[in-house]
Amino acid sequence: MPLWAWVCEKLGKKGALRITIIMGYVANILVYFCYTPAHPYLQIVPQIFLSAFGSAIWMIVPSMQADIVDYDELHTTKRREGSFASVFSWTTKLAMTVTTGISGFIIVWCGFDLEKYGKMQPPEVLSTMLHWYVFFPMLFWTTALVILHFYPITAARAKDIRRQLETRRGVV
Repeated sequence: MPLWAWVCEKLGKKGALRITIIMGYVANILVYFCYTPAHPYLQIVPQIFLSAFGSAIWMIVPSMQADIVDYDELHTTKRREGSFASVFSWTTKLAMTVTTGISGFIIVWCGFDLEKYGKMQPPEVLSTMLHWYVFFPMLFWTTALVILHFYPITAARAKDIRRQLETRRGVV
């Protein structure tokens, strides 16, 4: 956490989140090369990136959400962090549900057949599953980077918003 706090201070939240998303890309590319039966311990390498990614996401995104709540209050004069938090929570749960559901379809599309092949799935099935596992999330990383590009609140803007709010209503 101290590392990510330092990165946020140096690069801003948007820059830190950009690095975090790029770590997602790196982790997925590493999966392609490190998930091999010949060297099973290499599977740890992408997990290092994914664990850093996970801790950063759960620290940076709520911090950016707080800036959005301030921005919203500046424009609406209403403090609605509960609404923002509930939408964030619901969206996160929806994403987990959808990805779990999609994974079942992807396994079927790859040709996985437990009844026919049991534990000995054909190599092309396993290769197709690996490709989906590695490259499908990259579509979401790319979408996240595009959306992040349009995020307008910089550190200076967040400080200015906070100053305006404190002038209007006092320090909370």
